[in-house]
Amino acid sequence: MRTLDNIVIYDNYERIDSGDVSTVRTIASKTMNTWQSDRDEKEKLKNTLQGKKAEAVIKNHIISKTSYSYLSYDDFRDNQYEKHAPFDGLLFNKNTSSKTINPVIAMIRFEVSKNNYGLITPEARSIARKCGLYVVEVKSTRVSEKKRKVAEKVRGKGNVESRLIEEIKNDDYLTYPHAIRHSNIRNSIEYLSYLRNKGLIKSSKCDRDAYNEMKAYEIPHMSDLYFRVYLDTISRIAYIIGFITRHDFFSIYPPLIKKMVFPGKSEGAIYLALPIRKGRSISDLYSTLTSYSEH
Repeated sequence: MRTLDNIVIYDNYERIDSGDVSTVRTIASKTMNTWQSDRDEKEKLKNTLQGKKAEAVIKNHIISKTSYSYLSYDDFRDNQYEKHAPFDGLLFNKNTSSKTINPVIAMIRFEVSKNNYGLITPEARSIARKCGLYVVEVKSTRVSEKKRKVAEKVRGKGNVESRLIEEIKNDDYLTYPHAIRHSNIRNSIEYLSYLRNKGLIKSSKCDRDAYNEMKAYEIPHMSDLYFRVYLDTISRIAYIIGFITRHDFFSIYPPLIKKMVFPGKSEGAIYLALPIRKGRSISDLYSTLTSYSEH
């Protein structure tokens, strides 16, 4: 492990155990096309492997370098992968006893079992949080050839990597808004209008009060922590860019609702986003959780 520009870097990330390949194949075969409707089985397997490798990097770092532990949802799910995973994992203090952890796991399993889509309720998320177990999502992204070419214009390995990190920092943290995932909605004003038309918020304006209503609607359904990992599949280097909390998505005004711009990929999806540059360093994990708010 090494660091550069507050980014944690793991060389040769393939050495980190990311689970049994046959299990990953099973997960991929039963994964729904939530963001790209025409993915074939080969593409789904590739995406799933990438996601599991990124999650393994996060798990390894949390367990080996922090006072916390990480439990992947796939390690305790009991539905033979038939339902969509409601999150990637749970993060908790290493001193947390099994007497606290096991009832939360049982609650999550029950919630998933009674929901057709494998979702869990805001109440379940709140109970887990109050027990000191934080719901985590890990977003993995492959370092693109475009970013690599921009970075390689700078001579010298150190400079190239610094430039690559700067390019990565131009991206966003992303999550789906709760009310709708695929739409022609292009921005936060249009999303507010959608919420208003569905009777999910009351405000008739596009002001801070309206966006506070939007936040109040979204927050209970969101995961607690969102980690961002970039994988350079050519050099086999993993970059832990950092993380944000669910509240951080609403730290800018107005909150950022956007569409992706890759034709044939996920252009139909809409996202709640926050620029990576406004995120947190992985070294801030302890201070963030000691002051984490329920609301």
